[in-house]
Amino acid sequence: RRMRSIARAARPLYGKRRCRRWEAALKRFGDATNALRDAEVLEGTITAAEFAGEGAIVAATWVRRQRRQRAALLRTAAALLDEGGHHSALDRVLKGMTIPRKPMSLRGFEARASATALADVAALLPVPPGDVERLHRLRIRFKRLRYSAEMLRGNWSPPALRDAATQTLGEERLRALARATRRSTKLQKRLGLLHDADQALAMLAADKELSEPHKRLLRQGLTRLRTVLVRRALRSLDANWSTPESR
Repeated sequence: RRMRSIARAARPLYGKRRCRRWEAALKRFGDATNALRDAEVLEGTITAAEFAGEGAIVAATWVRRQRRQRAALLRTAAALLDEGGHHSALDRVLKGMTIPRKPMSLRGFEARASATALADVAALLPVPPGDVERLHRLRIRFKRLRYSAEMLRGNWSPPALRDAATQTLGEERLRALARATRRSTKLQKRLGLLHDADQALAMLAADKELSEPHKRLLRQGLTRLRTVLVRRALRSLDANWSTPESR
């Protein structure tokens, strides 16, 4: 999942055609683990909603049933990985991410990627209260900023690319990238909790076995949680991304 996102962020550095080939090679593995990830976080989201009384009983029953579905997704993902195709897909990406010749230098890529990501974030700020769609778009923008930085300085980038980035950009700029990564990660995770609540609501809406009264109980609790998470996300944005200096 991580390498697929990094490959997408790398398009200005390696070219769209090559990066799309990498993304396509990783797609089926990313899709399988994405579905598993959504199932795995559901239980934590339900716990955070703090259901009581009948709602707690209904929530516990739903979680138990979802665990069985999660186990099936885990078996599917494990079988896919057992085939071993992910090794060749990852090798293809890592070998391709050598020191790039064109279309852009490392310094130019870093400047453009950072500037574009920051401009994309700034274009969505400030967020009006209740504009959840804009918060979801911000989560994606922070993820792009994070992965652009991680590609040049993170543990996932190939050693040759990390070494070239260190020599080209210098330690001071890489430390600034590290700070940007930490801020982006913090805000992405905060907004990710809201995304998880919306995913839980979507899973609830798609459930064919729950009665409508039970769905209504769960929907009320998840909607309350969603409201709380929106407020927290707005406070976190205000505290961590409100001035040029904080960026």
